[in-house]
Amino acid sequence: MLFVALFSLIVAWDRPQWPKLENTGVPALHAVRPAAQPAVKPASRMVSVQAAAAPLPRFQKLDGRGATLPDSASEWDCVRDNEHKLVWEEKQNNGAVRDVDFTYSWYSSHRDAGVRDGGQCYFIDCDTEHLVEAVNREGLCGWQDWRLPTSEELMTLDTDREYYSPDIDQRYFLHTSPGYYWTSTAANVGATLVWSINFLNGFPYVTEMRLAHHVRLVRGE
Repeated sequence: MLFVALFSLIVAWDRPQWPKLENTGVPALHAVRPAAQPAVKPASRMVSVQAAAAPLPRFQKLDGRGATLPDSASEWDCVRDNEHKLVWEEKQNNGAVRDVDFTYSWYSSHRDAGVRDGGQCYFIDCDTEHLVEAVNREGLCGWQDWRLPTSEELMTLDTDREYYSPDIDQRYFLHTSPGYYWTSTAANVGATLVWSINFLNGFPYVTEMRLAHHVRLVRGE
């Protein structure tokens, strides 16, 4: 009996004594092992990543100051082409300087080429140079660097027969005549010849500068 009592005392004496948390009675070892929490990506970071991944539409409508309009807008002054980094003039149907029905002869005093005031319009001499000057004075959509497009630039508006007469995306280029539009590209087959694009069918044509055709101005982004 004495031997059993002594053995019990030895076992009790060697047992490790866990420190207690104040007023809890819970071993301190448990208090320094918090449960692992799953990592959470900040919501703002997730939103920005998703927004960056959304592609821009090819065309966007712009108001007279160059601000982007919703796609549902019923009136706009310019069209941004995000694919080709260009901004296009949207024609009007109100008898003002940029009316869709006005025509102009091709003329450049800098190149000493073409015919001055050979088209049919109001307010200005009806040629390409005077139209460019008038639109830049106006500051259309907040810019003053409008110009005639090259043949390559104007051909990008061809829709490959998705639309016809006029052959252009009519959701964005609402006011378009199905006729010839001037470019700045010389035809290199004669001093009085340049390229034009016929938006009846989207085909390019070599054209005499003296003829009266439509114009859609452009600027680079």
